[in-house]
Amino acid sequence: MVTYKTIKAYGDNAKDAVRAAALRVYEIEDELSVGIESSEVYVINSAGSGALGDDGRFLMEKSLELIKSTGGAFNPIMYPVMEAWGFTDGNYRVPPEDEISALKALTDMDNLNYDATDGRVSLSLEGCALDFGAIAKGYASSELIKIFEAYGIESANISLGGNVQLKGKKPDGSL
Repeated sequence: MVTYKTIKAYGDNAKDAVRAAALRVYEIEDELSVGIESSEVYVINSAGSGALGDDGRFLMEKSLELIKSTGGAFNPIMYPVMEAWGFTDGNYRVPPEDEISALKALTDMDNLNYDATDGRVSLSLEGCALDFGAIAKGYASSELIKIFEAYGIESANISLGGNVQLKGKKPDGSL
């Protein structure tokens, strides 16, 4: 999650809760990053196949639901297009139409095979790349809320790259 992160909690166990939450963010990032060579997603993208752990499986299941509910507007293998536009490295540009047309084949969901029984993912066309970036920050913030609840935190503020989630009221009791 190469982005700015702000995690604040208020209450008796706030310091420990924030520490646990920060560790959870890094755990999710280590498992699902497209840029960390040891991550499940990086391995899948490099090798063309691999297995997802619990977080990756959850996000794959959600991705498949979103693909269906959006009529294909949501697509977890759009990474090659994101790269072409420069969203992955900050070298922004508008790719020519012929380049975009060539990349469309890489984003065809028929290239993604997922076996829910063992979490195995395979990408059938070289150059396809899985990326949970569109939903991973929301998932991570939901995981942090669970941590805060376990620590008895009633007031918290999470911002992961502009994805904001709040818990409870402000520490002074106002809304």
